[in-house]
Amino acid sequence: MIEKHFFTIDSDAGQVYCIARYSVTNHDDETIHISGASIICPPIGTDYNNSYQNLRVLGEQLANKGQLVIHLDYIGFGNSSEKAEDTEQLESMVSSITSVHSWLKDVGINQINIVGLRFGATLAALSANSVVINKLILWSPVVKGKSFIREIKMLAQASEQTIESSESLDISGWTIEPSTSQAISYIDLLTGEPSAKNIFILQDGQKRQLNKLADYYAKEKSINVTIEEQSELVALLVDAHESQLATESNQSVVDFIDEDIGNTSSLLLEDFRAKSICRGDNYKDSYHYDEQKYMIKTDSLINNNDLPTLVFLNSGSNHQVGPHRLYVTLTREFAKLGFNSFRIDLPGLGETPAEIDNEDNKPYPKNVVATLSSMLKNMGLHSKPLIMVGLCSGAYHSLKFSAEAENINIDESIIINPLTFYWQQGMTINDSPSVTFGHWNWYLKSMKDWHRWKKLLKGDVNIKPILKTIQQRFFIKPAQVSSSKPKNHNGWEINADINRTLFKINQRNIQQTFVFSESDPGFGMLRFLAKKAYKKLTKNKALIVHHISNADHTFSKMHARQRLIELLTDHLTKHYVESQLKSKESL
Repeated sequence: MIEKHFFTIDSDAGQVYCIARYSVTNHDDETIHISGASIICPPIGTDYNNSYQNLRVLGEQLANKGQLVIHLDYIGFGNSSEKAEDTEQLESMVSSITSVHSWLKDVGINQINIVGLRFGATLAALSANSVVINKLILWSPVVKGKSFIREIKMLAQASEQTIESSESLDISGWTIEPSTSQAISYIDLLTGEPSAKNIFILQDGQKRQLNKLADYYAKEKSINVTIEEQSELVALLVDAHESQLATESNQSVVDFIDEDIGNTSSLLLEDFRAKSICRGDNYKDSYHYDEQKYMIKTDSLINNNDLPTLVFLNSGSNHQVGPHRLYVTLTREFAKLGFNSFRIDLPGLGETPAEIDNEDNKPYPKNVVATLSSMLKNMGLHSKPLIMVGLCSGAYHSLKFSAEAENINIDESIIINPLTFYWQQGMTINDSPSVTFGHWNWYLKSMKDWHRWKKLLKGDVNIKPILKTIQQRFFIKPAQVSSSKPKNHNGWEINADINRTLFKINQRNIQQTFVFSESDPGFGMLRFLAKKAYKKLTKNKALIVHHISNADHTFSKMHARQRLIELLTDHLTKHYVESQLKSKESL
């Protein structure tokens, strides 16, 4: 069994969020006995979210071999603090790794390995130039920074969303300033001198460059270099809900680290407990974990106890950071208004283990209402006013929880870009009407493009899919995968009748606020499949709809995320902060 602790390590550039994993067989009441430590350096951008589950599993495998595993978020990324203003971003990322290394040395651990994936491997190699380590594992590293920056620019140009003019680059929640872009472009691992005596290069693509890198390291007679070829990276780095474990690659890393294990070290559990918060100017993050759940609480440092607490539910299979770090950004922004928030990992997602007989990494896990109710009650939140918030699958869970949960005090449900309003176990997202509505929106957008009309009139377009989409659009029915009715524990459960669901939430006096990206299929589904409820509830403002132009499903672009943040900040200010002030003034 693996135990874990969540804590932060101080650095000159900020606070580094860390997850420590170790085997429970290797510790007594207050002391951990380990064979060494391994620092895991994740990739950045969408690779960060998509690889999270696999790196968690890799960490557990290493922990079972007697390692203390530290899985970090770089400063300015994930759950770590923002970087200090006077610190360059690349410098702060390398500093995140070296600060963890220094902390491990301070607590008495000398056998330290560093494992990195993609750009995380590049950062691992850079950090190994300045600190002494035992083994360095580079999994498909970016060898030359120029090629990495060029790749980011190409992806930005290929995006369907209009790019606002800016000298900065945007990569999935990370704004790369010109100075950082320049610093990255200077990276060349073929000029570094890592301190590790044993280097393992896991090659998954870039064969020519990585062979060059292996040859370069091997020139140093004191360095033992191993290179191995795998082909699991493409399946690993797809969208998080489809990401597949890189089983063979993980095992290769474990085998390499497990060779020649030296003497054991000891570490006091108190070393973790003393650092279990991350503090900013307006917020304080604290970490709440037991064997059944993991959640992060963001406390506002502005004393405003009368405001409701926001509860964020996983978007897709992304852990509680959210896609493009959206949930972290929102909770810390809302703290400036006085709101406290919880970001929760549902069963099988992030750091919350799956329930018995359930699979990991599924965006629509079983028994969410019962599980979430139990989580909130254990935290003493059930009687306090709550605002449920979710994007994508989190939007569905917010909707379902608002309709079904008993003895929970919910003020509002903020539902962002739902892809379905009804789900049965056994369904896939392709069973949702969102697929048809997504195609419909795409064709509507294409109708505004004269070049696409010319292709159609020339006969260069297959018209059958268009006709099929038109037919499905006007005769659509939500998919059913089972003839059996869902079990009804609470006397009421949502079904395929969306009107019924929305009216039920309204009967509970819960405000319903929908936010849709311009081209997302959810709004069309809402108006078409819940026409009666939509018309009646929007009329009396029990249901509010907001739209964000030029935004994709997960707000991957900086300008789209900023508009979402501004919209929700304005909404919460008007509906809660200002109304609270008016109530106090009237007393």
